[in-house]
Amino acid sequence: MKYHNFDLSMDNRVEGGYPIRVDSEFGEARIIAPFNPQSLNFQEKMSILENRSQIDEPFLVHFGTGLFRDIFQEKILKIFNQCYIQTKGGSNDTGVRLRLKIEPPEMAALPWELLYFPDEKRFMGASIRTPVVRYMEMDLPMPSLEVKLPLKMLVAVPGPISTHAAIQSPVEKENLLNILGGMGDVIRYTVLDEPVTIEKIDNALIEDTYHCFHFIGHGDFIEDRGVLLLNGPDSDVAFVDDEQLARLFHNHPPMKLAVLNSCKGAEVSSSRPFTGMAQKLVEKGVPAVIAMQFNIYDDSAVAFSKKLYHVLFKSWNSGRIDFAMSHARCELCSRFPGDRDIGAPVLYMRAKNGVLFNPVSGSFFKDMPFTSRKLRKQLEVEKEYRESEAFETDETNIKGREGLAKRIAYGKCAAGVTAASALLMFILLWINFFDLLGLDTQIETCTILIGDPFVDPAGKAFSDDIVLIEIGREQKVDVDWRRERHPLLLKKLSEAGAGVVAFDMFFEKETPHDEIFARAIKEAKKSEAAGNGDGNGDVSGKSKKTEVIVGYRALAEGRPKIAEKIRLAVGDEGAGFLCVGKKIGIASTAPMAIKKKGQEEYRLFSLSLGAYMALKGLGMSQPVQSDQIELENRETRDSKTIAVNEPTVAGKSECKQTVDATSCCVIEKDDFVADLLIDLTPLSVLRNIRSRYGYDEVLGEMSVEKLRGTFEGKIVIVGAKADHDKFTVYQGLKQEQRYGFELHADALNTIIKGMPIRSMGKFRQGFIMILLAIAGICMRALLPDHSGKLKFFSVFAFVVSYFIVTIMIYAHTRIIFNPLYHIGTFIVAFWTATFIKKRTLS
Repeated sequence: MKYHNFDLSMDNRVEGGYPIRVDSEFGEARIIAPFNPQSLNFQEKMSILENRSQIDEPFLVHFGTGLFRDIFQEKILKIFNQCYIQTKGGSNDTGVRLRLKIEPPEMAALPWELLYFPDEKRFMGASIRTPVVRYMEMDLPMPSLEVKLPLKMLVAVPGPISTHAAIQSPVEKENLLNILGGMGDVIRYTVLDEPVTIEKIDNALIEDTYHCFHFIGHGDFIEDRGVLLLNGPDSDVAFVDDEQLARLFHNHPPMKLAVLNSCKGAEVSSSRPFTGMAQKLVEKGVPAVIAMQFNIYDDSAVAFSKKLYHVLFKSWNSGRIDFAMSHARCELCSRFPGDRDIGAPVLYMRAKNGVLFNPVSGSFFKDMPFTSRKLRKQLEVEKEYRESEAFETDETNIKGREGLAKRIAYGKCAAGVTAASALLMFILLWINFFDLLGLDTQIETCTILIGDPFVDPAGKAFSDDIVLIEIGREQKVDVDWRRERHPLLLKKLSEAGAGVVAFDMFFEKETPHDEIFARAIKEAKKSEAAGNGDGNGDVSGKSKKTEVIVGYRALAEGRPKIAEKIRLAVGDEGAGFLCVGKKIGIASTAPMAIKKKGQEEYRLFSLSLGAYMALKGLGMSQPVQSDQIELENRETRDSKTIAVNEPTVAGKSECKQTVDATSCCVIEKDDFVADLLIDLTPLSVLRNIRSRYGYDEVLGEMSVEKLRGTFEGKIVIVGAKADHDKFTVYQGLKQEQRYGFELHADALNTIIKGMPIRSMGKFRQGFIMILLAIAGICMRALLPDHSGKLKFFSVFAFVVSYFIVTIMIYAHTRIIFNPLYHIGTFIVAFWTATFIKKRTLS
């Protein structure tokens, strides 16, 4: 929390009123306030507060508003509003600290903690944006702000005092210890039970170091001096005045805070300034003292203490007493509205910015201000150091300030390094930098290769529902190749009960044989041969026809570019594009569906997905999620979801006016493309499966009866072993050449198994890069500077561990990472943090 100090000073009365001075970052002002605390009207109000009679919320609001308007007049109000509006325009972690420096004792005795801000309709001291403190500017050195956890608290609870009414000390003590006990290792406390004498407190302060003192008991104001009521010898009462208690704390420099949970602890002398207990303790060196200016009910005291310590020791802004005080007073306003107890606690402090301590663990990494809130808090601590000139001669504080400055410098750089490292690697990811060398795909396939043994073996087997018919390399292949013989093949496969026949070849040019081929397609689609597909995911049951899918690689007037007669025979859903995805020349993905710019549905689909849809009787519908395509059976209305990788918007078109099969004129710029990572079957398996036959073998030697047992209800892919239809793929670090129909078969196999390999998407990977950049910075902060070998082996161990984790994730979820970009982010962040640490912390 960052505060602008708004100092309000009041001098002794002169003719016309009390001189009030204001000093803030937004200006200075001086007025003579015509304020008379001795007026009959004001004395009546004070009498009501003192006697607790006729007090309700409207009265407190009226009283606090009057105080506000008496002080905030003319220029003072204008400057305050400028200051407050400035903080409201900033972040939620800014505010205005009202520091009261009131010299006249009759004015200091007034309950300024009840100041009510009419514009905001709330008590100023109950908001963290406008804390109210009584500030005492002292030329005393502050004790070191760096406090290593746990903090230590001394709790004093005297026994019953015969001359005063009994209070619920045991109940308040029990509640206090409950909240302190729930703070774990943050705080350690010692309780002085009855009888509590001045000697007992003195001995405790001598025997150990304490940072906080909490008193539960009676207080009074006798002969113009504040006193605490302790136990004396022989159970008599002992009156310990402010001078006696102040001397104890003066000899105990580590003390940061004293909380006097007693009545009249904050009452001041009406004739002499700084004679109250709280003021005297601050004057003698305690940085902050909280005391009560009115008698306070026990349940109010308990609620106040609980909230105060919880915020002071456990909040994100721990160590800030004004911040904790505002929260505690807000708790009283919420639980006891209309009760004067909301103004009873008074905070006196000499800490310029409210920082009493900066809890540290002693570990450079754990104390690093990585978040913006922690960094802002550390800057306030540094400001407290900087504004106290006495620190310059205190060796402990000089070291503390230097260490803090180093952590702040490193923390500031850490945020920049994280963002810069992640951004750099994200840009490289976006342009596929490592794919220019083929490295990224090689590492990904290594992950797959190593992780596959841990995958369910059934998920890696080649499906029995796919049959391949190949045209040998020795046979000439051109645009008119054997189109006159396709009708014979199709007729034979239809009679054998094939569920789908998919031709992985182009039919762009018109030929004299198109009429015969088109007639064969129509007859196959009307056939009544026995089949083996129920359309629900299992290949069982009966099929009444053989569906035919033909390939294409370009569009003509928005439709697949296929010879007219063949296109009319297969229909719009009988054509599948033959694009095979590439990553800088390396086949690894297959586009499954394309949604043109301006369309709401995927209307173009690949040969492999089209074949699967035809077998199952599914039609394409609008996708329901970014990583799914929903298909629907148009007859039964049963649905099927196909998982794909996150759809992406296509960039520059890969269309080439050549016969090269790697060209793809279907995908144009700004198309929405859903890709599927191809789960490659080992080449030794793919080329030796039982369901792989030669074109002439099926057409000539095998009878229909023999074919039925092999082709019945299956998807048959017909393709050629052509040199122009070859693609390079990786199996680990090993390069392989595969034909286009083999890749389509693997894509179809991936769909049928329902176990697709998933990439993470660039934005998810960007998030991982940010985490790894943070990990690199954190590791560098933890490692010592002197050991180069330790740094090397730590980075090496992290990289190896990362690869093991990614392999395990792949094996269980089939999600594949982009390791080079992730590890690159980690190493860049680690190296940059090393450079910064040498420059800023040396």
